[in-house]
Amino acid sequence: MQLFDTHFHYSGEASPAEYRSKILTEALGAGVFPSTLELNAVGGDFLESLRAREFAHAVPDCIFSAGVHPGSAEGFSGDISEFEIFRNDPLLAAVGELGLDYYYTPETAEKQRKVFAGFLKLALEWNKPAIVHLRDQGDDAAFRDGMALLEEFVSSGGRFEVHCFTGSWEWAEKILELGGYIGITGMVTFRKAGNIRETAHRLPADRLLLETDSPYLAPIPYRGKENHPGYLGLIAAHVAEIRGVSISELCQIACSNSRRFFGVEGRELQTLKKEDFYG
Repeated sequence: MQLFDTHFHYSGEASPAEYRSKILTEALGAGVFPSTLELNAVGGDFLESLRAREFAHAVPDCIFSAGVHPGSAEGFSGDISEFEIFRNDPLLAAVGELGLDYYYTPETAEKQRKVFAGFLKLALEWNKPAIVHLRDQGDDAAFRDGMALLEEFVSSGGRFEVHCFTGSWEWAEKILELGGYIGITGMVTFRKAGNIRETAHRLPADRLLLETDSPYLAPIPYRGKENHPGYLGLIAAHVAEIRGVSISELCQIACSNSRRFFGVEGRELQTLKKEDFYG
């Protein structure tokens, strides 16, 4: 079974090799072991982007993304030029994550919009897709502001996904109209996440991405524990059930979408064997 975690965060507490081994060992315990595992290590600030690059260069079948999360916007110096060290890295696949979060840090909204716009411009300059975070307090303000910036970005040739989607189907439709992709996380398993299940059900097959957003948002039955890409199979199984398809079909579709979005189609992948990852 193919799996592609399009969004996870690497803390650096374990070495890349140790962390990858942990992922696969725990995937065995969760009951969904991949035949191939592709990963996108995501940076939410400069230092995390450096760690993401380190991880991608240390393990097979991994790419990375570099950016400034809206929660880090207030502390960002505004000097986007420091990210130039990532520009020509062969494993750099996207700019992000970046965006707007009015749920946790509404007081920094103006700075968030400025940083978001700056990194969208960078994505255009580098010809890379953008990984976008949008979350509000229920008033849709972050979606309205974010979509206004994304409309301009797309009109200039930009491509994007909204990762960890938590909005309504109406907002999902607007994202799709702009050509965007949508990332589904373990939140789809949460009891009160009917809006995410509706989106997972109604999404066109060619716009669906899967992610863990680990170490956050572990799916049921691991909710409240540290998340990791080893749980992606559980998310895939839940989405497959929602959509009425087999998990293998769902994973094949999601992997194909992910490779197309990141521009890594056709690369050779390492075949994984369960016996190599028993603890």
